[in-house]
Amino acid sequence: ARYRRLLDFVEWKLIEMPLPRLQTIGDESVTFLYAINWTQSVRQPDVRRYQRGEGGPFDNRIHLRPGVGEALVRLNHLLRPLIHHQWAVKVATLNRLDEYQLERFLFGAERVPLERVRGPIIELQEGRCFYCAERLASRAGQTPDVDHFIPWSRYPDDGLENLVVAHARCNAQKRDFLAAAAHVGHWRARTRSGSPVSAELDRVAEAIGWTRHLERTLGVARALYLRLPEDARLWLRGEEFVIADRPALEAALGRELMSCAHPRTTGSGARPSPTDDQWIAEKPWFSSVGTHDGDRFMSTRTFTPARGGPRSLQHATRA
Repeated sequence: ARYRRLLDFVEWKLIEMPLPRLQTIGDESVTFLYAINWTQSVRQPDVRRYQRGEGGPFDNRIHLRPGVGEALVRLNHLLRPLIHHQWAVKVATLNRLDEYQLERFLFGAERVPLERVRGPIIELQEGRCFYCAERLASRAGQTPDVDHFIPWSRYPDDGLENLVVAHARCNAQKRDFLAAAAHVGHWRARTRSGSPVSAELDRVAEAIGWTRHLERTLGVARALYLRLPEDARLWLRGEEFVIADRPALEAALGRELMSCAHPRTTGSGARPSPTDDQWIAEKPWFSSVGTHDGDRFMSTRTFTPARGGPRSLQHATRA
């Protein structure tokens, strides 16, 4: 009960403070990123009725403007550190805290040592480089690299699904580029539920105590790949890049979409039909605040479903 009260309080603060104010320039509201149906004069009793699932006039949906979702995904690696820093500066100033230590506490994403997973993943890959398929032992004197398939700079994810082993040279050539559709298909095949490799990943995770969160990792992959511009180029091998093969990416990743926010009810008690601008690639990249089971997301964490339906603002990515 105390946890739910905390969620309600944090949600109310989001509704009351940042969301109706972020797009205010001077004394004018300029809704260039999103549209919401409440203003700075929103009443807490109306929000409490919504939180209790009693309907009422409050509608928690956030409607992203056309193109905003794609732009946020593409610019994520530039915007995220700027937003983190400015948020830490503001909170530190208000609370007289050390800005640097606060930023590390709020947003620190330190890499964990990956040596423990190298051997099991090499065995799972039958001793071959994930990208070039040559034997890893064929390049003497070089220890194979454990690589983040979805680059760490795009989304810091040490989950087992996101880790592959590659020649140091292949990894250096890929760097923080998104891999081509052929690699995505290969990666998705090994993570698909029910596949022999996925079952082996389960065994490895249990044996070495490593985290698995397939849905989160897959959600990030969909958000990144399925919203690419038509002329986006993806890394294939060496210095070779190819145009994104959209049909192949959709075949590998699916086209699952979910709404940016999930209203419990409207004032009439019926869930409205979504319009095109209410849908985004499956979680998670949209910033939110909240807590859930120790998962740390962008400016904080994601709300959990409670009392009859998902909470608002539940899309986020860890930075």
